[in-house]
Amino acid sequence: MDMKHILSGYEMKIEDKLKLHPFLIGNKSYNLLGIVYLVTCTLFVPEMIFKLRIDYRKGKATKKLKHVELQNFAKYNLKELRETLNATI
Repeated sequence: MDMKHILSGYEMKIEDKLKLHPFLIGNKSYNLLGIVYLVTCTLFVPEMIFKLRIDYRKGKATKKLKHVELQNFAKYNLKELRETLNATI
């Protein structure tokens, strides 16, 4: 599990992997592969598009993870770190 999954609270399940990408797009931490994955998945499961807006908004509300230096937060427990970054689930 990578740090983005841990901080955002998304698990390694397929549905959560799909939800992670709009979160990252909202957080401005996206990449081309993630966008292609998101578009491809929503083509096969279009009913998820409206549900994914929640994850996009959650990403927008979270402090930009792209520039977070995690060593600065080593003394925090996970709950405190999520609250500090406004990444509560």
